[in-house]
Amino acid sequence: MKEQEVKELAVSALKKCLGRVPEARVENARYDVPVSQDLTIDMVVRVRLRGEHRTLVAEVKANGQPRRAREAIWQLRKILEQTRYADASALFIAPSVSETTARMCLEAGIGYLDLAGNCLINVPGLFIERSGADAGYKEKRATVSIFSPKSSRVLRVLLSDVQRTWQVQRLAATAHVSLGLASKVKQALADREWIAATATGVRLSRPEELLDAWAESYTYRKNAAVDFYSLDGPAETESAIAAYCAERGIDYALTGFSGARLTAPRVRYARATVYVANGVDALAASVGFKRVETGANVLLLKPYDEGIYFGAVQRFGLRVVSPIQLYLDLRSMAGRADEAADELLQREIRPGW
Repeated sequence: MKEQEVKELAVSALKKCLGRVPEARVENARYDVPVSQDLTIDMVVRVRLRGEHRTLVAEVKANGQPRRAREAIWQLRKILEQTRYADASALFIAPSVSETTARMCLEAGIGYLDLAGNCLINVPGLFIERSGADAGYKEKRATVSIFSPKSSRVLRVLLSDVQRTWQVQRLAATAHVSLGLASKVKQALADREWIAATATGVRLSRPEELLDAWAESYTYRKNAAVDFYSLDGPAETESAIAAYCAERGIDYALTGFSGARLTAPRVRYARATVYVANGVDALAASVGFKRVETGANVLLLKPYDEGIYFGAVQRFGLRVVSPIQLYLDLRSMAGRADEAADELLQREIRPGW
């Protein structure tokens, strides 16, 4: 969505917000209003409130992420310093406004509005705050794309070594993605202020925020999952799978509680969960698994992307997915998986940051 489109839709969103307040209405809106030779206001909105006039000055962005909001706040402060608009109220407008951006605006004393009607409008005699509405605009879909299979390869690399500074070319090569895709992911992360630029490249500045956002959008069910029943216990089953795959050169890695118990031995579980690159049915036939719809104690996952194996480690002779992948899988599983994920975060992931 382009900024001009946002401007046009913003007036409707503002009218909808004010429509809930008796004797409040938008009288008119002007676009691209010059203030000085080098300063222009995106929108100046005149509001009538109980017979009196109020002025809103607004900066409009096609992206509501923190970096763009910070630019808008800086611009709005310059505008409010002008004598002509000293009594105006400032507003940041974007298709959608994240919680981080909303908090940033609040701390700066700036209002905000998105096209779903989420807002914080504070003018003399009027205070409106609304949250929770979802517009479903393109910006939201763009956010999800950061966590798409190939894009997430870049995230895996960055999260694997948070202290390292990366040139985009090296980042792309390590993640096995194109330079163009790596650049787009870098830009998206910069917009959210999750990475910091240095003289030698970029590095993650807020890894936990990134990991938490990824976990919110992730589910292990992205992978093709098949349930089986084995007469053996989980540990014996995992060893049998590992031996079969090693003998045939098949990529595999433990995850879920299977991986967690090798990191935190106190974990108790009844189901083996293992990624297997291919030949799931042949493996099952060889080691005596029976495919079932209920009562399964073995879950075999065919990875949705080969990036699943990035950073896999050997533990007690078994291959386990990286701590980052293990955390993502645990966060999306039932039972007491959340507790195991939290322990993994505290014991292994955070100390590396």
